[in-house]
Amino acid sequence: MNIKQIIRQLGVFSGVIVVIILLFQFIRPQLLYGKIWGLFIFFVLLTLSSLLAIGYATNKNPGNFVVYYFSAMIVRLFVSILVAAVIIVLDKAHVLVFAINFTTLYLLFLGFEIYTILINLRRHFGSGGQNQQAR
Repeated sequence: MNIKQIIRQLGVFSGVIVVIILLFQFIRPQLLYGKIWGLFIFFVLLTLSSLLAIGYATNKNPGNFVVYYFSAMIVRLFVSILVAAVIIVLDKAHVLVFAINFTTLYLLFLGFEIYTILINLRRHFGSGGQNQQAR
């Protein structure tokens, strides 16, 4: 996995999400959680750390990619649940808006992570398959 390419892709994806959030702030601000930017930064950092950890581990031992990916996904899920639980306990007045925003961002960034991993896997296994056919 090319780390620079992943960071660039995450930057572009995050930029699109920023534009969407800004549009919602002007069109329907009541649909956004008051600390949406904190949530956004949390998910950018969580996704970045997850992809970097998977990339680093895969470069060291490519044969265990599935183990690394699912481990990162489980850690990501538990960290997200922990953060969500803390925020829900601390801000009970805005639970519904928070839950909708949190879930939406979680699924968007999870989708990005899956897409990024699949693209890199396709390249990796595509070139591996061609090398094996040439033998």
